[in-house]
Amino acid sequence: MDNSRRDVVVLSTVFMCLATVTNLAVIGTCCLRGLHKPVLLHIAASCVADVFWGILGIVAHLTSVLVPRRRVSFSTCLLEMFWMYFTLLQHFLNNILMYVDRHWAIFYPYRYVHLVAQGNGAAKLVAFVWLLGITLGATFPAVATMLLFCDDSIVIYDVTCHVPIVAKSACRNVRLPSVYSTCVVYTVVGLTALTAAFSTCCIVRKCRRDFPSKDNRKALHTCFTQLAVCSVHFTCMLFVAAFKRFIRSPALGSVLDLIVIVTPAAVNPFIFGLRTQEIRASFASFFKSICSEVSKYFTRLP
Repeated sequence: MDNSRRDVVVLSTVFMCLATVTNLAVIGTCCLRGLHKPVLLHIAASCVADVFWGILGIVAHLTSVLVPRRRVSFSTCLLEMFWMYFTLLQHFLNNILMYVDRHWAIFYPYRYVHLVAQGNGAAKLVAFVWLLGITLGATFPAVATMLLFCDDSIVIYDVTCHVPIVAKSACRNVRLPSVYSTCVVYTVVGLTALTAAFSTCCIVRKCRRDFPSKDNRKALHTCFTQLAVCSVHFTCMLFVAAFKRFIRSPALGSVLDLIVIVTPAAVNPFIFGLRTQEIRASFASFFKSICSEVSKYFTRLP
């Protein structure tokens, strides 16, 4: 399994490199089309979170393959803990913001235009959500410092430090950090699921009740795009959690973790690119220009 895991990690690294390129292409397109548009700003922020989560996860697994018996200090462990929880929670916080933004725009359009669409309101909301993610991520190392250890050196059988794994090696004060980490993560994930379900049901019911129009079709299109992006996260997490419950293998569990890490960064740019008109139009014009240059090159050949 060690050789198979090494091959899977290398393959996942290649996929993550390609996914990073596609995410950067979407981010660049959003910047060129104008980040003053709330939809494009939220898409760019979501792609940045996907890239952070994917790169940090791949680096952790790749390091565990290259240096199987890696030694880290407690401060380094806390730093890894912060980055892991920050990038994980930022996934779901961005999804919550995207649903709140669309719900607000559809049901309270005049107030939305005044407070969000104008005056950099969307940028302020994105900055607030990222600040919230940083603050929540910093609380996990803070509660981990409450753990009391019996030895100066402990062994953590995982690719990175996170609160439940580190708490298993502690002697006392374990209950509060373990309960806190579980409650915060499940609260954010559960709030994301409730927000997505509530907003989707409200938007679908409104668009079906009202007279069909271009605005209603556009609202449904955006709603289902966000639902597809959100479903990628939840499908991967539920699949891996269910699989791990029946098959308890550390090597196989590490491979399943790579699925959760790479899949959102690899799939979401294509969802945004295919279903967002501004991004799709930019990609189409880019490929047309490339094809035109290639055809001109071949016509000039003797």
